Amino acid sequence: MHLLPRSLDDPHLPQRDRPPPDAAAALRLALLDSRNRWRDVALLAADLVLETDAAGRIAFLAPETVLGHVADRLLGEPAALLLDLPDPALLASGGAARDLRLWAHRADGGAACLLASAAALQDASGRAIGLRLAARDITAEDASASEAALSLRRMQARDQVADACLHAADPRRRIAALLEGVSAALGLAAAAVLDLGEGPGPAIASHLQGDLPDALLPLAAGLVPGSSRFLSPQGAPLALLALDLPEDRRPVLAALRRPGGRDWDADDHYMLAAMRDLLRPLLAVEWHARRLEREAGTDPLTGLLNRRAFVDGLERRLHRLARGGRLAGALLFLDLDNFKPVNDERGHAAGDAALRRVAGLVRDGVRPADLVGRLGGDEFAAWLDGADGAVGGMRADVLLRLAAIELRDVGLPGRPLMMSIGVAALGQTPGLASDGAEDAAALMARADAAMYAAKRAGGARWQLAIPPGQPQPLPMPVSGSRRGRRPLHPAHPGSPR
Repeated sequence: MHLLPRSLDDPHLPQRDRPPPDAAAALRLALLDSRNRWRDVALLAADLVLETDAAGRIAFLAPETVLGHVADRLLGEPAALLLDLPDPALLASGGAARDLRLWAHRADGGAACLLASAAALQDASGRAIGLRLAARDITAEDASASEAALSLRRMQARDQVADACLHAADPRRRIAALLEGVSAALGLAAAAVLDLGEGPGPAIASHLQGDLPDALLPLAAGLVPGSSRFLSPQGAPLALLALDLPEDRRPVLAALRRPGGRDWDADDHYMLAAMRDLLRPLLAVEWHARRLEREAGTDPLTGLLNRRAFVDGLERRLHRLARGGRLAGALLFLDLDNFKPVNDERGHAAGDAALRRVAGLVRDGVRPADLVGRLGGDEFAAWLDGADGAVGGMRADVLLRLAAIELRDVGLPGRPLMMSIGVAALGQTPGLASDGAEDAAALMARADAAMYAAKRAGGARWQLAIPPGQPQPLPMPVSGSRRGRRPLHPAHPGSPR
């Protein structure tokens, strides 16, 4: 655009364009009034109005205070001290540009984002003589828009993970979907739910997505519910967020990036906190379901597995053994001798107390990893992982000796409370043919038949079950007892206590 030069005394002004002295004064006043009007109009829509000369110095600046600067003090100073000027190419050939985003410098050292319109100033010959610019401070608006966009991205990522969780079939799969989603959203090498348990022991990864080294698990120790910890072991950013659940468990959400991965920023903190909030109800539902499952599979009187839970557990273990090609284990069936008189003459409370004592005796007489259940009434069972017939017989003998000591004050005079035990073993039993693979029902039937054989022989003894067609051994009484005859097959009894 062609504008009058800012000074009527400009030596480059052609002589023919120079007004007479009186006219020049009048024109100067008119230009000043026009500039004031331009300034006032421009400031109605802008936060600052600026004009530079050909050297890029500030020739005009309004209002009186601009971004904390006193406008008069900046006159004659390089415009670059106030803002980053537009690219000259945008204003080539006297052009103008709108909606330019420029960074300006506040008096306090901060930055401001300006939305500007600018036009080049030229003299009559087309030579650039400066720049005119009007701008609006959009720093707050830009920050709000950025925050809104960030919030939208966060919500979208969170909602995608939440949607994947809702479409999973059960709580465990929902938790797996959540860990998979947070891994994808944050670029994780691993995500896990750690269970700190109730004691000071190491954490256990109850849910895992990816590969979380065991060496990192102790780093979660000491976290209290609601707290978090951000570390970089061996250069791998690790985040640990403890959940606050009204349970005895102490879960921790663990997120791990690969070594050299970027550190956790504000977006990551938000996403991890959102995942922790989503994880909390999922874990609560899962643990409630587990508790109901345990209660449904637990005998309420003794705390042992009930019949259904014991049979289910036995079937799973037999399936695992068959799949691994390793058939080793022994099943013990126990039935109390002389229990009915205790129940009839001393009452059901005494009978219940006796059953609880027997349950504790059987549970303490086997290893913690073995299955123990009450099948109903006064019948109990125990599955011994990895045991053969000899080990099963030895364990039965130990239980008989414990019963002779622990239950001596429970029975009636002349009718002591004891037990008859049937032992059915998988695999090769010394002196016997291979049992071969069989299901839980067949194994339980053999153990049950052996138990009744021991009871028919007088009780207080154990009987080893063998496959049909084999000679049946006589029941083995408690070690050291003179009841019954010596069995045909040795059972390796231990010495009496």
